[in-house]
Amino acid sequence: MSAPHDEPANNQSELHGKRPSLIGRMPGDVTKAVERDERVEAELKAQLGQRLLSEGPTAEISHAVLALVVAVLAWPTVSLPILIVWASAACVATLVRSLARRRLLRTQAPAQMVFGVMRRWAAAQGVVWGVMVLFLARQLPFQDLAIIMVIFAGLVAGATVTFSADRISFHLQMGTLVVPLAIAVVLSGQDRSHLVSLALIVLFVLAMTRLHQNAYDALVGQVRAFKRFEISQEKTARERSYLDALLTSAPNAIVTLDERGRILG
Repeated sequence: MSAPHDEPANNQSELHGKRPSLIGRMPGDVTKAVERDERVEAELKAQLGQRLLSEGPTAEISHAVLALVVAVLAWPTVSLPILIVWASAACVATLVRSLARRRLLRTQAPAQMVFGVMRRWAAAQGVVWGVMVLFLARQLPFQDLAIIMVIFAGLVAGATVTFSADRISFHLQMGTLVVPLAIAVVLSGQDRSHLVSLALIVLFVLAMTRLHQNAYDALVGQVRAFKRFEISQEKTARERSYLDALLTSAPNAIVTLDERGRILG
């Protein structure tokens, strides 16, 4: 059994994503600490997977609505059949992602499957948007392209919440959104407005990356601390049950007294 005064140090180290130090512990204590850490990490992964599935509905609705907004915006410039095809592709990608997410949530799929499916559809949605903005780069006036930049900024900002439980999903969607957008800005012109827009895109990516990292670290730290507390509570309950059973089966009567000699139990 680990000494009580080791616990705060272990909590602090795990909140920063590090393994607790095993130096100076007995072999039995080391084994228990490793088993506890493995259990915490397994339950952490499962909790992150469930969090990833529960954050989807708002993002799915926003992707479909914003796709229709972009189609209306580009309608006077781009032929209607092309816009219908693209908007349909965006809505289908969103619908399939929604159905996959609901199925994973309903069947309580393992975390590894959850992460794999959600990462693929995060990238697929980003690719649909990226293809659109590259196609429109030379056809839309810059003021309309600036509106699309705002829409993309909203999609990336939303992804910091939707994918707060998975860094890879976030980076996949942000990358497939932002890289084509930056290329589209360069293709549409190279004057001062375009260069400033490109610089703003870079700054925005850095800010969103940092914001998502902070949110992810806070979430992981919170879940780890809660799981460690649960394990500690379970351990205390087992020890209490064992002590109660030991006292109940004792052949002699046992009395608990306070400092004044009064009977407590």
